[in-house]
Amino acid sequence: MAQGFVDCSALAEGDGATPYSAAVVRGLTGCATKARAAQQQRYFKTGKGEYGEGDVFLGASMPQTRQVARDTWPLLRALDEPLDGLRRLMVCRQHEVRMVALLGFAKLMDEARKRRIP
Repeated sequence: MAQGFVDCSALAEGDGATPYSAAVVRGLTGCATKARAAQQQRYFKTGKGEYGEGDVFLGASMPQTRQVARDTWPLLRALDEPLDGLRRLMVCRQHEVRMVALLGFAKLMDEARKRRIP
């Protein structure tokens, strides 16, 4: 994994935490399991020299990840700068947190497109 990534716990509490990032991390860690994380690590080949080397998983399924993105959407929209909120998540070491950021970005862009096209 490239340097510069932060652990998701830094987004849940401390100086870098926002209500949005804390809710995302709480939601994902609440539904994650160690067994699923181990299975995802194997499936995505995260070992040394493999294509997903260094990627870290919390152990949440994709449907659970999408649900967390939906549940935290109002908190993202409440931010003065939603893109800054998403940027914070994109530098997280854990895969599912970055996925929530991508889902949030896609939703923001979809809403912007709908407002722009009559």
